[in-house]
Amino acid sequence: MQQQKKGLSTFWNWGHKHIALLTPPPTDTTALEDRIEGFVQAHAEKGGVMVDRNLWLNNITSTLPNAFRPPNFTQDIKKIKDHLVKFPYITALFAAEYYIALMAKKAVKELGMRVPEDISIICFDSPPRRIGGDFHLTYLSQDQEKMGQKVFDLLLKLKSKEEQEETPKRLLLDASLVVGDSTAEVSSKKQNKLS
Repeated sequence: MQQQKKGLSTFWNWGHKHIALLTPPPTDTTALEDRIEGFVQAHAEKGGVMVDRNLWLNNITSTLPNAFRPPNFTQDIKKIKDHLVKFPYITALFAAEYYIALMAKKAVKELGMRVPEDISIICFDSPPRRIGGDFHLTYLSQDQEKMGQKVFDLLLKLKSKEEQEETPKRLLLDASLVVGDSTAEVSSKKQNKLS
């Protein structure tokens, strides 16, 4: 939940008030449910910033198992474009997954807008940066090594059946914000349109 707070705080500090959450359907996926819950919780802790569930787009399906195919990407890009047309005051997109962020970037471009000048995008996780002039998304990076060590430690505790020490059902680890090329302050031009 701290991860979403970091990403949203960045958006809020840069003047973004209309932030869309882009996710697959949250069915029995703990990580996704945690990300959505964290998004809501970050708004609650902020105070004065309401969660606008109308801005959520939670039917991105092409990143689901057995759906990761080009025709599905095209459909999801269209969904994102339609959403941005329906809510033209959106200034930022918070993508629950890296590939959703890539589709969002393409949707913004196909609408004749630019990232980050017109729409900022943050996502979870990202492949390592490549050297060169490639565009890099701003993302929340989870410490994969620390996560693996925690899981390993838990498995050892379960195996040794240490009854004195209760094993946690969930572990939450902090993430760091890696600022890339996909985020910026809300432009004064966009701000004037929204006022």
